[in-house]
Amino acid sequence: MMKITVTLDSEPTYQKPKKGDEVRKWSVRLGSTSPSQMTISDFVEFVGNQCYSFNPAICNYNWIIEENFNSSQLIIIDVDKKLSLGNAINRLIELELPMPNGIYRTLSDPTDNNLPIEEKLKLAIKYRLIFVLDRVITNFDEYNNLVRERMQKIFPEADKLSCVQKFYGGKDLLYKQDTTLLSSLLLISVSDLYQTKHIESTQGVRKALKNKKNAAPNKHQEAKNLLAMPYLSDSTTTNSYNYTKELVINEPPIRNFDWEKARLEFKLLDDFLSMNIKIYHSELLGLYSGMRRIEGGAKKWKEAIQNNKSIDERKEYISDWFDINYTKGTYIFEQKISNYATNDPASLIYERLTDLHFKKRMEAQKLLGHPEISLKQAEMEMDSFLKQAIETPGNGKYILKAITGIGKTEKLLSLNLDGCIIAAPTHKLKEEIAKRYRNLGRTVLVTPEIPKLPEAIQQEYDKLQAIGDYEGAASYLKECSSSDIANTHFVGSEIMEFRKKMNNYFKELDTCLNSDQLVITTHKRILFSDFPNHHTIIFDEDPTQYILETNSFTTKDLRIIQDELNDTDQKAVQQLLDLANSNDNLNMVHQGNPLKITDMAEFRKKINSNKVFVKGAILPSFKCDYWMATPENLKDTNGDKKIHYIQKHKLYPDKKLIILSATTNETFCKALYGKIIWKDLSSVKHTGSRIQYSNLSLSRSTLGNRNNASNLNSIRNLIVNKPIITYIKHRNLFPDSNTKIHFGNCSGYDEFKGEDIAVIGTPHIPSFIYLLVASELNIQFNQNDIEMGEQTVCHNGFQFKIMTFPHEELRSIQFHFIESELLQACGRNRTLREVATTYLFSNYPLPGFEQHNIRELPQLLDENNIKEEVTTESQSQNTFQYGIVSGSL
Repeated sequence: MMKITVTLDSEPTYQKPKKGDEVRKWSVRLGSTSPSQMTISDFVEFVGNQCYSFNPAICNYNWIIEENFNSSQLIIIDVDKKLSLGNAINRLIELELPMPNGIYRTLSDPTDNNLPIEEKLKLAIKYRLIFVLDRVITNFDEYNNLVRERMQKIFPEADKLSCVQKFYGGKDLLYKQDTTLLSSLLLISVSDLYQTKHIESTQGVRKALKNKKNAAPNKHQEAKNLLAMPYLSDSTTTNSYNYTKELVINEPPIRNFDWEKARLEFKLLDDFLSMNIKIYHSELLGLYSGMRRIEGGAKKWKEAIQNNKSIDERKEYISDWFDINYTKGTYIFEQKISNYATNDPASLIYERLTDLHFKKRMEAQKLLGHPEISLKQAEMEMDSFLKQAIETPGNGKYILKAITGIGKTEKLLSLNLDGCIIAAPTHKLKEEIAKRYRNLGRTVLVTPEIPKLPEAIQQEYDKLQAIGDYEGAASYLKECSSSDIANTHFVGSEIMEFRKKMNNYFKELDTCLNSDQLVITTHKRILFSDFPNHHTIIFDEDPTQYILETNSFTTKDLRIIQDELNDTDQKAVQQLLDLANSNDNLNMVHQGNPLKITDMAEFRKKINSNKVFVKGAILPSFKCDYWMATPENLKDTNGDKKIHYIQKHKLYPDKKLIILSATTNETFCKALYGKIIWKDLSSVKHTGSRIQYSNLSLSRSTLGNRNNASNLNSIRNLIVNKPIITYIKHRNLFPDSNTKIHFGNCSGYDEFKGEDIAVIGTPHIPSFIYLLVASELNIQFNQNDIEMGEQTVCHNGFQFKIMTFPHEELRSIQFHFIESELLQACGRNRTLREVATTYLFSNYPLPGFEQHNIRELPQLLDENNIKEEVTTESQSQNTFQYGIVSGSL
């Protein structure tokens, strides 16, 4: 949630001081108060309801005077009897300015307190309007102009404003909102046009606007300041019409602009050109800033206003205001779509309207080279590293990051691994590794998978797993194999057969646990079982998601069992409920166990007796390291909350650890395992081709968006008859994605070896996972650091745009998980050794991939050689649940 910096009194003032000493004391106290950061909602509550005084400006030296002005993001309108609040609101509506972020009655307002708020909003005569600007103003002259020359002209009835004026708080907050801020550019344009409202002739209006511009001293050329240097793009786009830091004179118009295509992709533009929907001042201004750069665009803009009865005809003067302020020879300016159409899907894809004609968003820009070694050299270095790791005595930690398909597992087959354990992420991969050993005639032990259970027993086992009672689940299986429980599910010989299977399962497992021979098992089994006679653990693939286990339960789960607990534990549950339901604690990471229960045996018993209703894993939270609360439904912040937590499972400190992975991370490994021996063989020359289209994120929220339809069609045309890996819930968008492989389930599959494949999407995971993992890695951050937004970043030798954190270390964690999933997906066709092509569509750039733009696809597909390749091909042929470890051992 956005925060603003304000100067807020340290204590409330319930009535206006009357004596000189009282006023001086109040003024000195406010002046000496250090600025603080808070949400808009909290600020207006303190001021409007709790009588806290404030100063809209931040001043240096604890002295509130103009000479000490530092910055401000607030504009205050102070009205004393000369204009009713209802009329003030109507004026804002008439001028199409946003509603204030706060409205409160002053201490002396005579309006009846008992009236409903709706009436007070009409009748109050002593009140203040609080506007939060869309940016922090650091230049005093600019701020002074916005306050006195702009806002004061719109509200001449208001008391004369000073830029460093102190304001008393109020007794009645009538209105607040924190979703829409006041654009300084909008305020300037509205103010200029408002001052011409008495002029009837077009020529008169234009003359007044020109006089206004020419009369302003240079330091008040706010239009030039606002629309030039601070807003210039720093992108190195090939769109020659974009924004450079050089003066551009006589810009040629953009020709052959496809208006129909643009309307399909930009809803506001479509609404505007349909000429039957009301479009507001800020939207008209933003649209004109782009349309005027297109051949015939200014004319089309004016015609759309003239033919739209919902738009005031005087809004046509917006174009005159704009053109007068931006004559040829000044800096080119075009507003970002996100500035005037925040909720339009196009704002997530395009930066500006004219980018629809060009490469809308730039593909990732390569900043640094990416040297690659030969496959032969990589194999030699891998052989040497693995030999050293296996043969060196002791309990060292050896980490090999090696490209997918280099043959890590194959190399293990040639080494003496007595006393070692190989751990794979899944039972399927475990069995594949075991099969390769047996094919060579090698003896190997494999930890068994739980036999198929009767439906009722399976359901009971799954419920115990779901609530996090892993010990209870294991005990239940043992009980099934040795008690009369099976009698209720089987008849006759089936009972003996089931018991035999279960006894064999436990016997095989016991053999593996107590052996000193090579054992092949799963990542999860390693963490929950003891192997006392083995000296080395070899992880095939990165085990981080099992070592850092995340899980969750809801406040509803707690309420189900609360009344059945003793008084002390009921209070402990209530304390957690209060903490989770407090808005101040949402998305805040807490250390330690969220629940302080005195009678664990009884608590576990109540959880088990209610496991039909309790859906979350409460019990493991008692061993967690960090936890945080988020809304269960993001659209309902007042509803039930979800408690997410993380636990770091400790590996055997006395055993040697070897990790073989294409996606592991050196920073993670150092934080988790301490001193490590690290080898990176991830940058190797490929036999096949790797092509990435990186100008669209294609996230879960945008992939299926109707405004993305043209891009999806281009992608489908390129990848026809090719296997597709994407989000599990979006596979229906692609006819050839009927595969079990999807984001979150990519590791270890070889089915696409040697085939061309497409990987589509940027697999973000819930942000709470990043925060909990960061806490486990001892990364320090505050609430301002966790607000994600689209940023231009430099990483892995690329510059690119992505939705991410402002905090560099949080960003690195996020990028690790995205990159890991993309690398796993892109490695399925083994282009390291195979003549095949991987097509990746994601705005997260991977090293080694050629970077392209989706806008190139229609042209490429029109070329005969591409058509022939596609024809030949056609003739011959959730969510990522990171760390929520479930299923059998």
